Amino acid sequence: MGNSLLIRIGIVGLALTIAGIAMLVSGAKDKAAIAKGVQDLTTLSVSDFEKGRFYEGQLDCIIDEFAYETTTRSSFGVKTSENVSNHYYLVPISLDGNAHQYVTLEVGNDEFASTAEKMIDELWDEDNEEFKSTTTVYFRGKAKDMDGEVRDLLYETYDLLYEGMNYTAADYDKMTVPYTLTYTAPGYESRGSVVSGICLAVGLVLVAVTVFLFIQSRKEQPMDYGDLAPVSGTFDKTSFSGIDNVPAQAPAQAPDSAAPAQPDLFPRETADTNTASSDDPFDI
Repeated sequence: MGNSLLIRIGIVGLALTIAGIAMLVSGAKDKAAIAKGVQDLTTLSVSDFEKGRFYEGQLDCIIDEFAYETTTRSSFGVKTSENVSNHYYLVPISLDGNAHQYVTLEVGNDEFASTAEKMIDELWDEDNEEFKSTTTVYFRGKAKDMDGEVRDLLYETYDLLYEGMNYTAADYDKMTVPYTLTYTAPGYESRGSVVSGICLAVGLVLVAVTVFLFIQSRKEQPMDYGDLAPVSGTFDKTSFSGIDNVPAQAPAQAPDSAAPAQPDLFPRETADTNTASSDDPFDI
């Protein structure tokens, strides 16, 4: 398996691991927020909402869908499809004197969107003298900061609703919850835990496999000994096996001929090789 493929697998595994950890942390925060209690949004005022908390309620009125978000898919630079991914709704929550207070909802659920559209049609029906919807819908969501672009579109909607009343942006701020409630489907927490666990497990497996295969490929890679060449010249025993600093043994010294002779403690008689001849036969 090539190193480039191993790198891709490792990157995917690392990304899944990070995503799994992030979802686990987010899920833990959500569970902690839910443990504080889920409040009924229809009974609260603007100042009662907190970022990160969960809210729910049976809604009997949705003023309008004032914005929507689309997701575009393309292939080779050519747009192939465009779908609405999120709907933004304006919902009245309470009365502050004679003025309504509002909260915005962000919903990506098609079933909720279908019911919400029906409620809006009922509310603005010309025959509806009481200006009420007969249909209701349950909502549960988490408060997050309102996007600036969403706020601008909301205030444009206020301009239409309160046309001729000389309301300013400061007035709109007072009547609007500064957070958007993001729709969460029933069973959201448990499904989120399962998905995050799967991402984390798959990511760790891919990272482990990548490390294992990389180590195996390094072990199987042949060692490069370089170019081998015959040894020339005389053999130097001081450099055998790479040991260059072993001193050569000094040769045994020959006896010094100039050294004084040792005295002979036991003199011996020697024959005289230079005896003269004699004519006496009895002279031995």
